[in-house]
Amino acid sequence: NFLDRMTVSMKSSLNNYQNKINLVEKNISLLNPSEILSRGYSIIFDKNKKIVNDASQMLANDKIEVKLHKGRLKANIMDIKVKDGS
Repeated sequence: NFLDRMTVSMKSSLNNYQNKINLVEKNISLLNPSEILSRGYSIIFDKNKKIVNDASQMLANDKIEVKLHKGRLKANIMDIKVKDGS
C-alpha cells in the first residue's frame, strides 16, 4: 500500500544521505592536518614561526623548526638547492 511504499522510500533516502555524510566525513578526516602529518609529512617553520614552503626563502645557517606527527625538531640549514618547477 501507499504507506509501505513511502516508508521504504524514506528509509532508502535516509540511507543514501547517511552514505553521503559518511563519505564527506571520511574526506574531511583525510584533510585533517594531524592526519596528514601521521602519513609522514612535516611542517617547517622559520625563526619567525612562519611556514616555509620554498627553499629560496631560506639561507644557509638559518634555524628552522620541523613539526612532525609526534614531536618537533630544531635544526639548522646546512645547504640549499633550489630547483624550478618542483
